[in-house]
Amino acid sequence: MKVVAGISALVFAIIAIVHVLRLIYGWQIIINGTVVPMWVSIPGAVIPGLLAIALCCCCKKNANSSPA
Repeated sequence: MKVVAGISALVFAIIAIVHVLRLIYGWQIIINGTVVPMWVSIPGAVIPGLLAIALCCCCKKNANSSPA
């Protein structure tokens, strides 16, 4: 389970980083001819970022506890 949480944390971190880079560099996303507004990247960076942090904390917490 620790490996799955670690991989999930990595995926969420990558998603958050890409959204932050989009905000910094002003990259446009066009889906089916519609431009996605830049504000979408704010929750798109914050939510996966928080999930990545929570999963990392969960992995560290489980690594420090010894099985009975």
